Amino acid sequence: RLFHVKQRLTDKGIALLVADAAQAATVGVITRPAAALAAALWPGGLTLVLRVRRGANLPPVLTGGTSTVGVRVPDHPTPRALAAAVGPLPTTSANLSGRPDAIDAAAVMEELGDGVDLVLDGGRTRGSRASTVVDLTTDPPSILRAGVIDETRIRVVLADDAMSRRDRKAP
Repeated sequence: RLFHVKQRLTDKGIALLVADAAQAATVGVITRPAAALAAALWPGGLTLVLRVRRGANLPPVLTGGTSTVGVRVPDHPTPRALAAAVGPLPTTSANLSGRPDAIDAAAVMEELGDGVDLVLDGGRTRGSRASTVVDLTTDPPSILRAGVIDETRIRVVLADDAMSRRDRKAP
């Protein structure tokens, strides 16, 4: 239904909003670099692309038919509380595919209308930039979409983690 309402192609996966890194680990494999990024930048505008955890049993429509899943811990308490109560939430921006993001509940209703059963009004969004998407299934990790979190910040967190690992291995 989400794909239909947004007029979105089904070959593009849907990210999951999760309550925290522990919940993210129930659906995706949290590597050391993923854990470093999560610790430094969640909650916030960072989507991590992870390998699907064995046994996660995610529908192929969520993963776009791949073995990866996007997860994000939002910086708003309402979706985190919902995810904690009911489990990871498949979600996208509240707009028709290819259109600008809706920034408040009224704009969501105008854009999606009868296609949605309920809109929770958590207030106006803090900004219009999308989350930064980092693929952690590649070595080194790669930025798939530039967004609200600057690439430099991502690189610093990953470099600090790599240096920390090297320091622990040194005699």
